[in-house]
Amino acid sequence: MTNKKLHIIYLGSSGFPYGMASIQRLKLISKGLVYAGFNVSVINNRSPIYKEDTIILAPRGNIEGIDYIYTAGTPYRSNTFVKRNALKLYGLLNEFILLCKLNKKKELDVAIISTMSFYAILYYSILSKFFKFIVLLNYAEYITGKRAGADMLLKFNYYLFDKYGLKLVNGLIPISSYLVDHIENALQAGKYIKVPILIDNDKFNSKTDILEEKYFLYCGSLGYFEVIEFILEAFAVISPENKDYKLYLIVKGTSEQFVLLNDKIAQRRINGSVIIFTNLPEKDLICYYKNARALLIPIRKTVQDIARFPHKIGEYLASGSPVITNWEGEIKHYLEDGYSALIAQGYDVNEYVDKMRDVIKNPGKAKIIGENGKNIAGAQFDYRKQGKRLAKFISSFKKDTCSSQIC
Repeated sequence: MTNKKLHIIYLGSSGFPYGMASIQRLKLISKGLVYAGFNVSVINNRSPIYKEDTIILAPRGNIEGIDYIYTAGTPYRSNTFVKRNALKLYGLLNEFILLCKLNKKKELDVAIISTMSFYAILYYSILSKFFKFIVLLNYAEYITGKRAGADMLLKFNYYLFDKYGLKLVNGLIPISSYLVDHIENALQAGKYIKVPILIDNDKFNSKTDILEEKYFLYCGSLGYFEVIEFILEAFAVISPENKDYKLYLIVKGTSEQFVLLNDKIAQRRINGSVIIFTNLPEKDLICYYKNARALLIPIRKTVQDIARFPHKIGEYLASGSPVITNWEGEIKHYLEDGYSALIAQGYDVNEYVDKMRDVIKNPGKAKIIGENGKNIAGAQFDYRKQGKRLAKFISSFKKDTCSSQIC
């Protein structure tokens, strides 16, 4: 197989090209492989987009060089139970038919799957034997870390995923060193390539408005409420000393979570200093990143946080604003305190407050740290550089000799 003819399909995810970190990773991996000379198609077998989101998307097309299709015939989620489930079945059936057509045209070479479902891995691994294509798993989260609070069916899925799922694929694409260690412990032999967070530097190099406001910024899901409370606690210490500084929260969540957020802000009496945004256009989001005095991303000392590598860190660094974080997970492999980021030793509010004070007292130094962080991001996380590495890894597989075992 040559790079020009190799066709990569993405399976197991849905919502392309819109969505949170997992979809953005999918998109940047795909762009990297297109840049490396491969053809890439994203196959969505479900319709996850709510019409209320005002997203206009055709059921098939090409975005930034990546072909995509919604096999259910629509990207939009139905509000009725019967139609919604009928579309799921229709999407699965059409996905299978599409794979048959691609196989007949000899355009079914390698599939990258992104899922936390053992059953999806099993299904696609069976199809790979039938159609004789390579299956790689995009491994971006330690699924065992999600067991707390899960029901019995989910826990059973997680158990099967950890014990057997990794062994059903031909290769893995872990995002962190923690997941690399897990792979090496779980598999007697395996083929993998660590691909960290990815960024598109071009998006952050464009000119944006210059804002005069002084503010710290956090962007993320209200699902990580513990982290947001940590930030509120730290800012509540900073705010009385520096009343001209604001805290910008760019967040998504349920109405109940927003009520809780406002209650927590009121409890700390920082209502007038905390500004909440949601559903910002990408252009505005980048503008706020680039003008922030510092971007905040505390990392908890939990398996879930240590094993993953937040996509947001890449975006933060690419903006050129200084990042305040702490020594957990992948941070130690890429960043240096006082040079490319401001890094607290632990997940500790007082230590985090000290780093925020450093930014306020030494804005010139903070700016240099932000610029150094941007350079690190360009050297380590650029999707084109990582796309070339991944393309070389994919090309190392011999389709005619691969089976259900690792090549």
